[in-house]
Amino acid sequence: GQRGPHKEGNTNAALMEIASQLSKEGIESEIFWIGNDAISGCRACFACGKLGKWAIDDCVNAFLEKAVEADGFIFGSPVHWGGASGALTSFMDRLFYADLVGNGNRFYLKLAAAVSTARRAGTTATWDQLNKYFGLMQMPIVTSQYWNLVHGGFGGQVEQDVEGLQTMRTLARNMAFMLKCKQVALENGVADSMKNSVPCTTCRYCTDHCPMGLDIPLMMGTCSKLRFSPVINIAMRLEGLPADKQPSACIGCGACVQMCPQKIDIPGVMAELNETLSKIPKWVDICKQREGCGYTGTVLCALLEFALITEGEDAPFSLTLCPICGEYADGARFALIEDATAEAATAEDTLSAAPLEGHTLSLVSADGTETALTVETDGESASFVLDFTDVAIPAMLIRLLLTA
Repeated sequence: GQRGPHKEGNTNAALMEIASQLSKEGIESEIFWIGNDAISGCRACFACGKLGKWAIDDCVNAFLEKAVEADGFIFGSPVHWGGASGALTSFMDRLFYADLVGNGNRFYLKLAAAVSTARRAGTTATWDQLNKYFGLMQMPIVTSQYWNLVHGGFGGQVEQDVEGLQTMRTLARNMAFMLKCKQVALENGVADSMKNSVPCTTCRYCTDHCPMGLDIPLMMGTCSKLRFSPVINIAMRLEGLPADKQPSACIGCGACVQMCPQKIDIPGVMAELNETLSKIPKWVDICKQREGCGYTGTVLCALLEFALITEGEDAPFSLTLCPICGEYADGARFALIEDATAEAATAEDTLSAAPLEGHTLSLVSADGTETALTVETDGESASFVLDFTDVAIPAMLIRLLLTA
């Protein structure tokens, strides 16, 4: 943990209470004091991106070295003007940024918690402020029975805050529990795939330089999730994108790599993503293979057979459309419908009668008025006719309404 300007002050007392409880739980800890020397803020020199540490050797670099072997962190700060102390803010700004752009990976998936101390107010705002660092660094946040804060003025008054100290002990027990759970996961290989996450920070510098206009951060995040769990619900995040915005549209030019602070091999990740996606069945294909629709449980996936009667043809043109996924059984046939002329076509639509039970169908016109459709039921089937005469586009909007 880190603490405020007074080496033996209230923040130190809170961290000492945590350290004592951690020891009882069999967890070793060390309290790291950032001291009273001035800690400058980030100078935007970007040297840390090359060095993996701060260009000036101070307490930030000392802590970065310790962070390599640490399994969890608790950052403590007194409240200064309604927020964390200026020294700790500069410390944490530089600490995490140096690790982030330097690809240090010292904090990834390591547990974290924040503790704030004050005489009266500002503790929750400070706690919120510190937690934001952990959220960006992919550090699981450990909490207690209450927000992690204690109250007390000068002279170690925090030791009189009975509830606050109890909150610190509970935080320590929760931290110990989570550390032990993580250790079991690591020993059994549960988290191995999570170590290989794509280190994308979604800065979006790459997107401005992609000639194809791809949402690269979305695809980097999807690839990370698929590495951990290659399942269809994750892949579906990309299925709705247009064809020219899919990962397969990447031309591998490398313009994005030049702008990436993390120096991620984006074309390589795209290739990996495409290969992974090719092995995962698409949701629409699964819909076509099912016996019955999982959405309603009543409609068969052979679903709606549209019969389009065209002038000069003896047999009607028909196709199958799933009302859930919207996929046509034959895309080439769909093109024929697009080419059909309005004056040459009517359509008889047949579907299962079960979904219509207790409902009526209403045809919505372009001006918003509605006309009830006449539906003829024959056993398990129901049919109705749409007249496309004098309609510019062979498409109509139908509403399913509950019977009054």
